[in-house]
Amino acid sequence: MKKWISLAVVAIGVAGCGTVPYRATFHGPVVPAEGEELAVNQAVIVVDGSTSMQLDKIRVTRALVESFAQTMPDGDYEAGMVIFGGDDFEIHNLLPVKESGMTLKAQTIPFIGSSTPIGECFDQVKGMIAQSTGRTAVILFSDGVATDANYALEAAKNLTASGDVCIHTVQISNSEWGADLLRQIAGTSNCGTARTGESIYNPNAMDEFVRTVFFTKGEAPTPPQPPVVIPVEEEKDSDGDGVPDSKDECPDTPKGAKVDERGCWIVANVYFDYDKAIVKQEYVGDLMEVASVLRQNPDMRIYVDGHCDFRGSLQYNQKLSERRAGAVKNFLIDQGISADRLVTRGFGETRPIRPNTTEENMAMNRRVEFSVIE
Repeated sequence: MKKWISLAVVAIGVAGCGTVPYRATFHGPVVPAEGEELAVNQAVIVVDGSTSMQLDKIRVTRALVESFAQTMPDGDYEAGMVIFGGDDFEIHNLLPVKESGMTLKAQTIPFIGSSTPIGECFDQVKGMIAQSTGRTAVILFSDGVATDANYALEAAKNLTASGDVCIHTVQISNSEWGADLLRQIAGTSNCGTARTGESIYNPNAMDEFVRTVFFTKGEAPTPPQPPVVIPVEEEKDSDGDGVPDSKDECPDTPKGAKVDERGCWIVANVYFDYDKAIVKQEYVGDLMEVASVLRQNPDMRIYVDGHCDFRGSLQYNQKLSERRAGAVKNFLIDQGISADRLVTRGFGETRPIRPNTTEENMAMNRRVEFSVIE
């Protein structure tokens, strides 16, 4: 068998992970079809074990990675795995695939916690395959909620710069922000793909995914060339948010912030259960985004404003709104943000965004909002 390609595999994220069972589907190794040949020298599976993955996502990831490992073809190539969270990297170095024990490693993927350094993990993969030749495919399992999205994309470009690396991403979660980053990461190579975990849970879909990663039909086809675009004079974009100054309604967007069509920072509100001041898991990803923007803008300070619905006395609701703002502030401090950059304010029930006439409206009023301190 012609041996001209090396493959590192990094897998990223399952959209709608709650619909995927916490168990692997049983597969056998795929075999090449007529005209196909193995195009892999190395396969590196990369798994996100950070805080934003939570325990449910980790269970889904274990099942998907185990199914992927069971479906990997036999052949003359090596396989390895990297699991990351914060400054911790659990590295299983490259071994011949029959000796690598990928299925067993998938069953024991740990929940490490801490931040999501996808970029730094790509640097680890680059070191693992530094002595390899041919093509490398990287398959990442993650929700895509990177601590530093800009560096994650930069590191992916650095990893694929040689033209011999393919990155395939699998998203675990339904975060639109995470999905967009994973699509951009996969697009840094002309042979990468982006999928959701839910889309490959079916055995036939998993077989097709593994076949795409590991096999090729003869010489790789020349990738289609982008259409010729006649350059036009670029409009100035002073804050670098992708919206030209002529259309930018928020001209001083913080570095790294996700913006809408007006060029204004999109900051999701955090909502609370009735009479509670506990940050719910569903808002962890949104708060991680806020922390990432604050880290990229070290001089920026923000207001963290707490609010309530109208049930309860004015005095009680005032204290409750302050506790909600304080809970969010403490979460951001835990992510490394200095307390003096976070100014909490409680407004009690005095600033509803909807009339307190229905349960749905009152749920929208139980919130914490953010704004930049000019």
